[in-house]
Amino acid sequence: MKNKRAQSSVEFAVLVGFILLFMIIFLFVLNKEMSYNVLQRRDMIISNILTLVQDEINLALKSRDGYLREFQIPYKIDNLNYNINIIEGSVYVITENRKNSGLLPVAPVTGQPIKGANIIKKQNGVVYLNE
Repeated sequence: MKNKRAQSSVEFAVLVGFILLFMIIFLFVLNKEMSYNVLQRRDMIISNILTLVQDEINLALKSRDGYLREFQIPYKIDNLNYNINIIEGSVYVITENRKNSGLLPVAPVTGQPIKGANIIKKQNGVVYLNE
């Protein structure tokens, strides 16, 4: 009778060990998938910001002198700080943790985009951004 109890407790311990191992593996895979989804969502937001800036510059470039418009750029991407700049004919966004970034070509423009309200205008054939 004592051997049966000992064998049952060993079998129970092995079963509990397998269940815990399965749960740890499951949680690890779930965490990886959630992390991937967060990175994908941030990439999509960055792409939207880049496209917004590119479209606003192109619209101003095609418009007549005297064009003036205000547009908004979000302050954060998923509660994460980021930088946005126009460098050598491209608008560039990179998150503070450097895990997400994006780049799109833009027409020549004087000035830089900022987070929040942006003013874009065209005067004498030149597009000004926040100047």
